[in-house]
Amino acid sequence: MVVLMAKKILLISANTETFPMPVYPLSLARLAGALEEAGHRTKQFDVLVHGLENLPAALEEFNPDLVALSLRNLDNIDAEDCYSYLEGYSHLMRLIRARTQVPVILGGSAFSLFPEEFMQRLGGNFGVIGPGEGTLCSLVQDLEDAPAPIPALANGSQNRAQKRPEPISRGLHDPELVAYYWESGG
Repeated sequence: MVVLMAKKILLISANTETFPMPVYPLSLARLAGALEEAGHRTKQFDVLVHGLENLPAALEEFNPDLVALSLRNLDNIDAEDCYSYLEGYSHLMRLIRARTQVPVILGGSAFSLFPEEFMQRLGGNFGVIGPGEGTLCSLVQDLEDAPAPIPALANGSQNRAQKRPEPISRGLHDPELVAYYWESGG
């Protein structure tokens, strides 16, 4: 029997868009719930709520074994004044790499659209395509076991029709994030 060593995983929501209103990072709550159910410790860091300037302190204080970075949007979907979030994601990744060399796992809806491009541009160690709860927990387990090379990209959507749907993990909702989004978005 393999015993999983509990990991400390910093979950980061990179979304900073506030128009038409800020969107609660439900994926962080779901991922945190799944990882905690699997025996890991998590901390949720939302760039919009906590501020990018506080990320170095969060990395130092929590001292994670892994960082999971959720990329929600590609751009602001405004054809008349289009703005790409790629440079912001690149800046965020540089801040992470300046403070820690632990593996960074990329994921989220934007990442799932162009995983190879994001891996190349941002330099993530691993990536999760599609639904992340079960896939991320499996990847963390594989990183612990590491008997063979681990593929850089894990696909949570692969063969979904042939498998039973994964149960949705209970969300682990950070009270600070809930309060911010309740006030800002309702």
